[in-house]
Amino acid sequence: MIREYAAYNAWANEKLVNYLLTKPKELLTITTASSYCSIIRTLGHVLDSQDFWVAVIKQQEFVDRQEEELNNMDAVLNPLIDQSIKMNEFVNSFSEEHLCRKIKTPWIEEEKPVYEVLQHAFNHSTYHRGQVITMGRQLGFEDGVMTDFYEYLKVKSG
Repeated sequence: MIREYAAYNAWANEKLVNYLLTKPKELLTITTASSYCSIIRTLGHVLDSQDFWVAVIKQQEFVDRQEEELNNMDAVLNPLIDQSIKMNEFVNSFSEEHLCRKIKTPWIEEEKPVYEVLQHAFNHSTYHRGQVITMGRQLGFEDGVMTDFYEYLKVKSG
């Protein structure tokens, strides 16, 4: 299931980015009411967060991107697609044993299995994709794109 979610995450991020690329660029930076101040900043957070959780899984140090990079469309949109595809490949390289291996994670004392960390990372991205659609509605986008898991399953099954 976690491999399916990795593929879904890559599909959903690509679909959302491609949808947003059809919108006027200046609207993606306008301040709206949400967790982050704009659509591009929200997607910058998704990009940074996915890298963060990969670093946790690899048990490596993570370095946050600079704020100006997280607000830059060229540094966020297509890199989010590329990174999501790489994350999918990363997950698919794991054996069942590796997915079940427990690792140290931030904010929780007990070690967690890799698959649970991945499940959180993908769920976190889903949460923010939903926010982006709502932010788009605030900006007048009336043709929101469906990126939920069931839509992925429908497309995948043809």
